[in-house]
Parts: sequence; structure tokens; C-alpha cells
Amino acid sequence: RSDITYDRFLQTRYWYAIRLKVRADRKRICQICSEERPDVEVHHRIYDHRGEEYAFLSDLKLLCGRCHNTIHEVKVMVESQGPAARHVEGSH
Repeated sequence: RSDITYDRFLQTRYWYAIRLKVRADRKRICQICSEERPDVEVHHRIYDHRGEEYAFLSDLKLLCGRCHNTIHEVKVMVESQGPAARHVEGSH
């Protein structure tokens, strides 16, 4: 749903249902560190299918809070280095 902000999208019933499905399907296990955590978070790898996640569940990763924060810190660091660094790092 591109007609609302991303922050607002994260508040929708639709996103709540997607989060529940991903958490249940993936057994609340972080897909980076493999720890089973009650506080796992659903992370968008890409945003191309926002509002259509049910058909593109592979766009979503289940991460513990620590790994989720690390992913975003690395993304900010890579983006601050410009397009050449993003290409080298394989980031989108």
C-alpha cells in the first residue's frame, strides 16, 4: 500500500497478520543468529512488494532485535559511503 507512509503501514491489521504468520511459520527463530527468541521482528529485505507480502514472504526475514539493529546499522554505514560502496557490498 503505497498510499500511506511506511510507519502507518506498520500499524495496519494487514501487517499485524503478516507478522503473526511469519513468526509462526519460522518458529520465532532469528534467521541470522539462529536463536529462538520471543521478541523476533519481521524485517523487509526489500520494499518492492509492500502491501503484497503474503505473495512474497521470501522478501521478509525474521530477526531478533540485536540482529535487526545490526542490519540497519550496516545499511546506514554502507549508504553513507555512496553508490560505489553499495555495489561492492552487494546492497540494494
